[in-house]
Amino acid sequence: SEPDEAYQLLLDRLARALDPGTRNTLHVAAVLGPRLNDSALYALADLKVSDVMTGLTTLVQYRILRDGGDHLEFANDLVRAHAYYAVPSPMRLLLHGLIADALLERAAKGDDSLGLEIAWHCMRCGRKEEATKNLLSGARASIKRGAVHEAERRLESGLSSLTGDALREARLL
Repeated sequence: SEPDEAYQLLLDRLARALDPGTRNTLHVAAVLGPRLNDSALYALADLKVSDVMTGLTTLVQYRILRDGGDHLEFANDLVRAHAYYAVPSPMRLLLHGLIADALLERAAKGDDSLGLEIAWHCMRCGRKEEATKNLLSGARASIKRGAVHEAERRLESGLSSLTGDALREARLL
Protein backbone atom coordinates (compact mmCIF):
# COMPACT_ATOMS: atom_id res chain seq x y z
CA SER A 1 0.00 0.00 0.00
CA GLU A 2 1.04 3.61 -0.46
CA PRO A 3 1.45 4.42 3.27
CA ASP A 4 3.69 1.36 3.72
CA GLU A 5 5.83 2.36 0.75
CA ALA A 6 6.11 5.94 1.97
CA TYR A 7 7.12 4.74 5.43
CA GLN A 8 9.67 2.39 3.86
CA LEU A 9 11.19 5.25 1.85
CA LEU A 10 11.36 7.44 4.94
CA LEU A 11 13.13 4.71 6.94
CA ASP A 12 15.56 4.06 4.08
CA ARG A 13 16.42 7.75 3.88
CA LEU A 14 16.88 7.97 7.64
CA ALA A 15 19.17 4.91 7.71
CA ARG A 16 21.30 6.33 4.89
CA ALA A 17 21.75 9.54 6.89
CA LEU A 18 23.42 7.61 9.74
CA ASP A 19 27.18 7.33 9.92
CA PRO A 20 28.52 3.77 9.33
CA GLY A 21 29.19 3.09 13.03
CA THR A 22 25.67 4.09 14.03
CA ARG A 23 24.20 2.09 11.15
CA ASN A 24 26.16 -0.99 12.29
CA THR A 25 24.94 -0.46 15.85
CA LEU A 26 21.38 -0.21 14.52
CA HIS A 27 21.71 -3.43 12.56
CA VAL A 28 23.12 -5.38 15.51
CA ALA A 29 20.45 -3.91 17.82
CA ALA A 30 17.76 -5.06 15.38
CA VAL A 31 19.10 -8.62 15.40
CA LEU A 32 19.46 -8.56 19.20
CA GLY A 33 15.83 -7.50 19.52
CA PRO A 34 14.81 -7.37 23.18
CA ARG A 35 18.44 -7.93 24.19
CA LEU A 36 19.59 -4.69 22.53
CA ASN A 37 20.66 -3.36 25.94
CA ASP A 38 23.15 -6.20 26.42
CA SER A 39 26.30 -4.24 25.56
CA ALA A 40 28.59 -7.29 25.64
CA LEU A 41 26.83 -8.80 22.62
CA TYR A 42 27.77 -5.90 20.33
CA ALA A 43 31.37 -7.10 20.54
CA LEU A 44 30.28 -10.14 18.50
CA ALA A 45 30.06 -7.73 15.55
CA ASP A 46 33.40 -6.18 16.50
CA LEU A 47 31.80 -3.01 17.82
CA LYS A 48 33.62 -1.25 20.66
CA VAL A 49 31.77 -0.02 23.74
CA SER A 50 32.44 3.63 22.83
CA ASP A 51 31.05 3.06 19.31
CA VAL A 52 27.96 1.38 20.73
CA MET A 53 27.39 4.20 23.23
CA THR A 54 27.70 6.81 20.50
CA GLY A 55 25.53 4.79 18.12
CA LEU A 56 22.76 4.15 20.63
CA THR A 57 22.75 7.79 21.71
CA THR A 58 22.43 8.88 18.07
CA LEU A 59 19.61 6.38 17.50
CA VAL A 60 17.73 7.86 20.46
CA GLN A 61 18.28 11.37 19.05
CA TYR A 62 16.85 10.23 15.70
CA ARG A 63 13.93 8.63 17.59
CA ILE A 64 14.69 5.20 16.16
CA LEU A 65 15.15 4.04 19.75
CA ARG A 66 13.45 5.46 22.80
CA ASP A 67 14.67 5.69 26.35
CA GLY A 68 12.50 3.57 28.63
CA GLY A 69 14.16 4.84 31.80
CA ASP A 70 16.26 1.79 32.63
CA HIS A 71 16.51 0.42 29.08
CA LEU A 72 16.36 1.36 25.43
CA GLU A 73 13.79 -0.05 23.03
CA PHE A 74 12.82 0.41 19.41
CA ALA A 75 10.36 3.22 18.84
CA ASN A 76 8.07 0.67 17.21
CA ASP A 77 8.13 -2.81 15.71
CA LEU A 78 8.00 -1.51 12.15
CA VAL A 79 11.25 0.41 12.63
CA ARG A 80 12.92 -2.67 14.13
CA ALA A 81 11.67 -4.90 11.32
CA HIS A 82 12.97 -2.49 8.69
CA ALA A 83 16.39 -2.33 10.38
CA TYR A 84 16.41 -6.12 10.75
CA TYR A 85 15.70 -6.81 7.08
CA ALA A 86 18.20 -4.16 5.99
CA VAL A 87 20.92 -6.52 7.29
CA PRO A 88 21.92 -8.88 4.44
CA SER A 89 20.62 -12.38 5.22
CA PRO A 90 24.08 -14.05 5.39
CA MET A 91 25.09 -11.46 8.00
CA ARG A 92 21.83 -11.97 9.92
CA LEU A 93 22.47 -15.72 9.97
CA LEU A 94 26.01 -15.17 11.20
CA LEU A 95 24.90 -12.75 13.93
CA HIS A 96 22.09 -15.04 15.10
CA GLY A 97 24.58 -17.91 15.32
CA LEU A 98 27.10 -15.84 17.30
CA ILE A 99 24.38 -14.60 19.65
CA ALA A 100 23.07 -18.15 20.14
CA ASP A 101 26.58 -19.33 21.00
CA ALA A 102 27.06 -16.50 23.53
CA LEU A 103 23.69 -17.22 25.16
CA LEU A 104 24.42 -20.96 25.23
CA GLU A 105 27.67 -20.19 27.03
CA ARG A 106 25.76 -18.15 29.62
CA ALA A 107 23.19 -20.92 30.00
CA ALA A 108 25.99 -23.44 30.60
CA LYS A 109 27.11 -21.23 33.50
CA GLY A 110 23.70 -21.62 35.15
CA ASP A 111 21.35 -19.04 33.61
CA ASP A 112 18.26 -21.14 32.90
CA SER A 113 16.15 -18.18 31.76
CA LEU A 114 17.68 -18.04 28.27
CA GLY A 115 16.12 -21.09 26.62
CA LEU A 116 13.47 -19.26 24.62
CA GLU A 117 15.94 -16.64 23.38
CA ILE A 118 18.45 -19.32 22.47
CA ALA A 119 15.73 -21.18 20.58
CA TRP A 120 14.81 -18.07 18.61
CA HIS A 121 18.39 -17.31 17.59
CA CYS A 122 19.10 -20.98 16.78
CA MET A 123 16.01 -21.16 14.60
CA ARG A 124 17.01 -17.97 12.80
CA CYS A 125 20.48 -19.31 12.01
CA GLY A 126 19.25 -22.72 10.86
CA ARG A 127 20.17 -24.81 13.93
CA LYS A 128 16.76 -26.49 14.21
CA GLU A 129 17.73 -29.32 16.56
CA GLU A 130 19.24 -26.91 19.11
CA ALA A 131 16.28 -24.60 18.65
CA THR A 132 13.80 -27.38 19.42
CA LYS A 133 15.66 -28.50 22.54
CA ASN A 134 15.91 -24.94 23.87
CA LEU A 135 12.33 -24.06 22.94
CA LEU A 136 11.02 -26.93 25.05
CA SER A 137 13.39 -26.39 27.99
CA GLY A 138 12.82 -22.64 27.83
CA ALA A 139 9.06 -23.10 27.84
CA ARG A 140 9.30 -25.40 30.89
CA ALA A 141 11.50 -22.83 32.70
CA SER A 142 9.08 -20.01 31.82
CA ILE A 143 6.13 -21.99 33.15
CA LYS A 144 8.03 -22.67 36.40
CA ARG A 145 8.72 -18.92 36.72
CA GLY A 146 5.03 -18.16 36.22
CA ALA A 147 5.47 -16.73 32.73
CA VAL A 148 2.87 -19.03 31.20
CA HIS A 149 1.79 -16.57 28.52
CA GLU A 150 5.38 -16.15 27.29
CA ALA A 151 5.82 -19.93 27.07
CA GLU A 152 2.50 -20.34 25.26
CA ARG A 153 3.27 -17.56 22.75
CA ARG A 154 6.71 -18.95 21.92
CA LEU A 155 5.48 -22.55 21.69
CA GLU A 156 2.66 -21.52 19.34
CA SER A 157 5.12 -19.71 17.09
CA GLY A 158 7.34 -22.79 16.95
CA LEU A 159 4.69 -25.46 16.43
CA SER A 160 4.94 -25.41 12.64
CA SER A 161 8.61 -26.41 12.79
CA LEU A 162 8.19 -29.25 15.30
CA THR A 163 7.54 -32.90 14.59
CA GLY A 164 7.16 -36.18 16.48
CA ASP A 165 7.87 -36.22 20.21
CA ALA A 166 8.85 -32.56 20.26
CA LEU A 167 5.51 -31.56 18.76
CA ARG A 168 3.62 -33.71 21.27
CA GLU A 169 5.61 -32.24 24.18
CA ALA A 170 5.04 -28.70 22.95
CA ARG A 171 1.31 -29.28 22.72
CA LEU A 172 1.28 -30.80 26.20
CA LEU A 173 3.16 -27.83 27.65
